[in-house]
Amino acid sequence: MSDRTSADVRTHSLSPSAWNRYETCPRMYWLSRQRLPRKAGMAASLGTAVHASVEDLLLNDISHIGDAESGWMPDFAHQVLKARWEEEKAIFLATPRRPQWKEDKWKEAVRNQKGAVMMLLDHVGVRSLEQERVTGALWRRVQKLAIAVEGELKTSDGRLMGRLDLLMGDINDEGQLVGWLVADLKT
Repeated sequence: MSDRTSADVRTHSLSPSAWNRYETCPRMYWLSRQRLPRKAGMAASLGTAVHASVEDLLLNDISHIGDAESGWMPDFAHQVLKARWEEEKAIFLATPRRPQWKEDKWKEAVRNQKGAVMMLLDHVGVRSLEQERVTGALWRRVQKLAIAVEGELKTSDGRLMGRLDLLMGDINDEGQLVGWLVADLKT
């Protein structure tokens, strides 16, 4: 007979991606849990900068921008992306195992960020709108639908968890919340 109580039992939590890694290659799973120094890569750094800039666009307070005011988004998006680009560049250059930083990838980062903004505008029913024409009211509408930015979800028992880039409210034609949409900001 065991002297262990239910409080002594060690529980584990696992994400679907970690389980998939284990199923694919147990050694790869084990290595992923060792907190070894990571090798930097330009594609990952570019993606991280774009992801972070889109998160900033969704989380920044734009109450100082009038409802009908347009023309502010291109400069704002550029400033946010540039700050995240420089931040990611510093991390990249401080990483011992890395290739060269490719400044010419900046144009790709700008293109990816614009694509992410277009995806968010599409979600609120505005298709093919140039960033120059985004108004304060429209962007606040997009921000309002962002339920979680870079969040973590766990099952009630804590055994299954996962990270998400963006959780948006799914709104019907009457403007009522009818569900959730998980957005994966691929770059």
